[in-house]
This record gives sequence, structure tokens and C-alpha cells, in this order.
Amino acid sequence: MTRRLTRAEQRALGQVRFNPGITRNELADELGLSVTTINPLVARLLDAGEVSEVLPTAAERHGLGRPRAALVTTGQRDAIVVVTWGHGVLDRAVATFDRSILWRQRTLVSGHPTREALLDAGREALAAFPGTAESGRPGRAVFGLPVPYEHGVGVGSPAGQAEPGGFAAWFNEDPQSLLSRELGVPVHVENDANLGALGEARHGAAAGEPVAIYVKLSGQGIGCGLTIGGELFSGSRGFAGEIAHMRVDDSSQIICSCGSRGCLEEKIGPNMLRQLQDNYGPTTYADLLIMVEAGTPGPIRLLQDAGRVAGRALADICTFFNPGALVVDAGSPAASQILKRGIQEQIDQSTPPFSRKGLQIQPSGLGEDAAIQGALHIARLAAIESMLGTIK
Repeated sequence: MTRRLTRAEQRALGQVRFNPGITRNELADELGLSVTTINPLVARLLDAGEVSEVLPTAAERHGLGRPRAALVTTGQRDAIVVVTWGHGVLDRAVATFDRSILWRQRTLVSGHPTREALLDAGREALAAFPGTAESGRPGRAVFGLPVPYEHGVGVGSPAGQAEPGGFAAWFNEDPQSLLSRELGVPVHVENDANLGALGEARHGAAAGEPVAIYVKLSGQGIGCGLTIGGELFSGSRGFAGEIAHMRVDDSSQIICSCGSRGCLEEKIGPNMLRQLQDNYGPTTYADLLIMVEAGTPGPIRLLQDAGRVAGRALADICTFFNPGALVVDAGSPAASQILKRGIQEQIDQSTPPFSRKGLQIQPSGLGEDAAIQGALHIARLAAIESMLGTIK
């Protein structure tokens, strides 16, 4: 007869389940227990066949001393669906909590997603990966979208009206319940730049930094995410980091979708691409990336200028938050380097030396995987919270 696990054992097993590869020391930190308390608890889980320990390979070992074994569960790996829309790409994937991507499909798109397009993307991922002997059917989904988003409320202007654009109207009310009901799994919605910021802070170019800023440029505009201690700083209502609506032009007569004038959004995004039309014809952001990779002077100049414009706003953010890392993602390695160059110029000109001392401005370390890794972290926290709520 199988012995019923104690509450402490269930909590430990849940942490290992959603943090595959966790060490005993890390498990102790997560549970708020001492290592001397964790060791016999892990021993009981090992004896019960619930978990196993895996020693790192020679290539994975760092430094001297005894290598620390990684804990993993012996059952199926848990999987999640991730759907993101940015850089002119609809990206849908199935990933596991050990950071493996099991299935992925990326499609170039234009404009904004409709409700049916997002639902179809989620359904496609669920249908593409019904589950295997190693990994079960995805039990959660995370959607990352390039819009300001307030959890439990949705998207809308202060007057309660939807912003212009394809998906804003149905996002005026929180879409999580609709998506969850239609897909049949718990759904979490987050701003795509916030997902990228989390991914870079946990496993990318900003890993280990106490304070980091992540900037994402696409054909829809510019997004920004802030992390403190490796966790997302979203502000009181979820809108922290909305750099697109920082005022950068006091003389502008253009009314932004937010109702203000002179927002960064009016300088970067669709209006930026229109500057190329006279010489290059109608240009999508994907076209811009191809031309930048090919070394085309005009698009390179445009992207570096965009970096200078964004860099002025980022300089103020850096002076205020004093980050250790500023991670730049423009959709490709070459584009990110050029955007970084323009941002660096403005940071050097517009921040005091003590604010930029030690600041590392660098391209994304994860690239197109950043949002997926951020989504895994959000899903992990939600799964652990749900697990703890069911343990009596």
C-alpha cells in the first residue's frame, strides 16, 4: 500500500515538480526550511520513488567542491502553452518547466490579433501536443501581448473606451476568463515586454542583476519591462514600464491613443516604418530586419535614430532606478546591436556618471525565447500557488 505523503512532503514534491533541477539548498530556500530539515524529507521522497537526484555532467559543473545533485520528479513533465504576438510574429509553443521547448510554430503577421486569431493559436498548440509518455498535455497557457494590461480588468482608456486597433475592444474587459473557458485550461495574460524582461532576468542577459530593464522594439511600437531581484516590477496596477507613453516631444500636435501628445509611441513603431516607404516601398518590421541584416544604410540609420529617441526616455529611467543591466531586443542580433548603439549614445549624454557606472547595455541573451522563459516563470508561480491551495 502506498504511503500517503505528509503535507511537508507534498509541498516539497510540488516545488520539485515545477522547479525541475532544483538543488536541496534551493529547495530549502523555497520552503523556508533549513537544509538539515530538508535532507530527511528528500530522503523519504527518494525512498517513495517520487523524486530522483541527477548529478551534473562534467560540462555543467562550475568551480571546485562537491557537485550538487539536481532533484527531478519521476513522473511526467508538466507542460504549458505560450502564445505571444510581437516583432510582427505570432509565436506559439509548448514548453516544460525544465525550460525545454517541445513544439513551436512562428508565423509572420501584420496588424493586431483578433480574439479568434489568439484562440486559434492556443487551440493549435494544444492540438499539436496532446501529450506523450514523457510530458503530459499542457495544463496551463500564458498569452503575451503588446498592450498595457491590468490583471482582472483588461485594457482600456481612463474613460473606459477601448483603444483603436484590432484586439483592444474585446480586451476592454479582462480576457483571461474567456480564454480559460474556450481553451479548457487556466490562462494567464501578460504584457509581452514583461515576459521578455522576466525571461532575461531569470536565465538571460540580466540573470543575477538586482535591478534590470528590458526594452523591446517591434513594428507595433516599443515596450519595456522592469525586474527587481529577478521578479517583475509591474507597479500598482500593472502599467509600470509603459515607456511608449512617456512624453518625448513637447511640440508635437499628434494625439496619441492614450490621449496625450508627444508620446514615444508616435516616434517609434508604425510611424517609424512609414519613413522608409518613399525609397523602399511599403515596409513591414520583418522587412526592416532583413534589410538591417543585409547592411542596408537607410534602415540601419532609422534604427539607430530610434535608439537615440528611446534612449532619452531610458536615460531618465536609468537615473531613477539605477539598473545594473539594460537589455535590448529589436528582433534580431544585428538590429539589437544597432538599437543598442543609439541608446548607448543617449545614456552616455543624459545620465550622470554615478548612475551609469557599472551599467551593462547589451543585446538580449535569449532572443525569441525570452518571452517563453518569462511565461514559464509566471506559470510556475501560479502552479505552485494552486498546489499549495489544494494541500490540506
